[in-house]
Amino acid sequence: PPKKKDSMKHLLLVLFILVLALQTAAAQPDHVVSERRGNILTERSVRRQVRFAPMSDENFAVLTRIIKKTSFDENKTDILRVACMGNRFTCEQCASLLSHFSFDDKRLVALKILLPCLVNKENLSGIIKKFTFSSGKDKALELLSEPENKKRKL
Repeated sequence: PPKKKDSMKHLLLVLFILVLALQTAAAQPDHVVSERRGNILTERSVRRQVRFAPMSDENFAVLTRIIKKTSFDENKTDILRVACMGNRFTCEQCASLLSHFSFDDKRLVALKILLPCLVNKENLSGIIKKFTFSSGKDKALELLSEPENKKRKL
C-alpha cells in the first residue's frame, strides 16, 4: 500500500494547488461599469482582469514548499500544470521552480509548462542558468525564443 498512499498524497497536493489557484482568481474584486445604450443607462458588474500579475510571494512560497516535498519530477510537473491554470509567474519564480528538478530534460518539460505563464521576459538569462549542460541551455534558449503562437501549442 505505500504506492497507494503516495498517489493519494500526490492527489491531495494537486487539489490543494487547484484550490490555491481558484482562491487567487476569486480574490479579484468586481467593479461596476456604467454603459449608455441609446437613452438607457445600465450598470453591470465586471470581474477585473489581472492577467499579467504574477503569483503572490505568499502563494509562491506555498507552491515551492509543495514542490520541494514532492519526490518525483513527474509529480512535480503535474503540480506545475495545475498551478499554471490560474496563475502567472515571473522569470525569477520560474528559475526558482526549475531548480527543484533533477535533470535538464525534466527542467525542459517544466519550462514548457511554465512558458505560457511568464509575465516578464526581461530576465531570461536566469532561467537559462538553471540548466546544467550546454545542450539543455541551447534547447531552453530555443524554447524561449519561439514565437508566441508556437508556445501555446506545447
